[in-house]
Amino acid sequence: MAYYVLLDGSQEGPCEIATVDRLVREGRLDRETYVWTAGMADWAFADSVPEIAALLRAAAAAPPPLPPEELPRAAPPPPAADS
Repeated sequence: MAYYVLLDGSQEGPCEIATVDRLVREGRLDRETYVWTAGMADWAFADSVPEIAALLRAAAAAPPPLPPEELPRAAPPPPAADS
Protein backbone atom coordinates (compact mmCIF):
# COMPACT_ATOMS: atom_id res chain seq x y z
CA MET A 1 0.00 0.00 0.00
CA ALA A 2 1.27 3.47 -0.84
CA TYR A 3 1.09 6.33 1.64
CA TYR A 4 1.35 10.08 1.17
CA VAL A 5 2.65 12.23 4.01
CA LEU A 6 2.76 15.96 4.66
CA LEU A 7 6.32 16.86 5.70
CA ASP A 8 7.43 20.45 6.24
CA GLY A 9 4.40 21.71 4.32
CA SER A 10 5.06 19.53 1.27
CA GLN A 11 3.30 16.37 0.13
CA GLU A 12 5.68 13.41 -0.13
CA GLY A 13 4.83 10.11 -1.74
CA PRO A 14 3.84 7.65 -2.72
CA CYS A 15 5.83 5.99 0.08
CA GLU A 16 5.95 2.30 0.84
CA ILE A 17 5.48 1.29 4.50
CA ALA A 18 9.27 0.74 4.84
CA THR A 19 9.83 4.40 3.94
CA VAL A 20 7.15 5.48 6.42
CA ASP A 21 8.88 3.37 9.08
CA ARG A 22 12.21 5.07 8.33
CA LEU A 23 10.57 8.51 8.60
CA VAL A 24 9.13 7.51 11.99
CA ARG A 25 12.49 6.24 13.26
CA GLU A 26 14.22 9.42 12.04
CA GLY A 27 11.67 11.51 13.95
CA ARG A 28 10.42 13.20 10.78
CA LEU A 29 6.95 11.61 11.00
CA ASP A 30 5.10 11.72 14.32
CA ARG A 31 1.57 11.08 15.55
CA GLU A 32 0.34 14.48 14.33
CA THR A 33 1.79 14.23 10.81
CA TYR A 34 -0.94 14.21 8.19
CA VAL A 35 -1.08 11.06 6.06
CA TRP A 36 -3.34 9.71 3.34
CA THR A 37 -3.71 6.40 1.54
CA ALA A 38 -6.24 4.89 -0.84
CA GLY A 39 -9.57 4.26 0.85
CA MET A 40 -9.33 7.27 3.16
CA ALA A 41 -11.86 10.05 2.63
CA ASP A 42 -9.42 12.78 3.71
CA TRP A 43 -5.99 13.36 5.23
CA ALA A 44 -5.71 12.24 8.86
CA PHE A 45 -3.19 12.25 11.69
CA ALA A 46 -0.72 9.36 11.47
CA ASP A 47 -1.80 7.88 14.80
CA SER A 48 -5.31 7.31 13.41
CA VAL A 49 -4.02 5.04 10.61
CA PRO A 50 -3.60 1.56 12.14
CA GLU A 51 -0.53 0.50 10.14
CA ILE A 52 1.32 3.73 10.93
CA ALA A 53 0.10 3.84 14.54
CA ALA A 54 1.78 0.44 15.01
CA LEU A 55 5.06 1.87 13.70
CA LEU A 56 4.77 4.85 16.06
CA ARG A 57 4.19 2.52 19.05
CA ALA A 58 7.15 0.34 18.08
CA ALA A 59 9.42 3.38 17.70
CA ALA A 60 8.35 4.71 21.10
CA ALA A 61 9.26 1.38 22.73
CA ALA A 62 12.66 1.13 21.03
CA PRO A 63 15.82 2.32 22.77
CA PRO A 64 17.31 5.59 21.54
CA PRO A 65 20.04 5.47 18.88
CA LEU A 66 23.54 4.70 20.06
CA PRO A 67 25.74 7.72 20.73
CA PRO A 68 28.18 8.56 17.92
CA GLU A 69 31.15 7.71 20.12
CA GLU A 70 31.54 5.20 22.88
CA LEU A 71 30.72 6.77 26.21
CA PRO A 72 33.59 6.86 28.71
CA ARG A 73 33.39 4.16 31.33
CA ALA A 74 33.53 4.98 35.00
CA ALA A 75 36.85 4.24 36.67
CA PRO A 76 36.79 1.12 38.83
CA PRO A 77 36.66 1.75 42.57
CA PRO A 78 40.01 1.79 44.37
CA PRO A 79 40.99 -1.44 46.13
CA ALA A 80 39.85 -1.76 49.70
CA ALA A 81 42.51 -0.80 52.26
CA ASP A 82 43.68 -3.62 54.53
CA SER A 83 43.05 -2.87 58.19
